[in-house]
Order: sequence, then C-alpha cells, then structure tokens
Amino acid sequence: MQMRYLKNAESNVMPPMVRYAFVARGCLDGGLRVQVRGKVWARKGWYYQARASAYGSIFKAMPSFQPGDDEAIALKMLKY
Repeated sequence: MQMRYLKNAESNVMPPMVRYAFVARGCLDGGLRVQVRGKVWARKGWYYQARASAYGSIFKAMPSFQPGDDEAIALKMLKY
C-alpha cells in the first residue's frame, strides 16, 4: 500500500516553467487602440495561467487598458 502511494505521488509532478510570448489587442480610456507584446513565465501547457499572467502584467503597466471585444490575446510557447 505504501509503494502505491509513492508511485502516485511521483506521477503528480508539476510541469516545468516555460516562457510564453503574447500579443494583446485592446484600447486605452481615450479610445486609442493599442497592441501590446511581451513575454511571461507559466507552466508548460497551462495556457490559462499564461493568459492570466499576461493580462496581469499589462494591467500593472497600463491600468487603463481595456481588452478588445473578442478578448484578443495570442500566446506562443517559446522553446525551452
């Protein structure tokens, strides 16, 4: 029973952190349309975490940023 527990514990290892490049489109309060590019760290294959991290970094730098109607953000996992 103890060996089975250890085997399951080893299979629940978190995926490695990788860099994601992102491009987000939206507008500022004055109506100016902007396109923001950058890179963030997130777990490999966790696109929701990468998207949330990208929006977090954008809103931290530009609090008046408003995503487009389609919430357009493109993510690309970079080679690690």
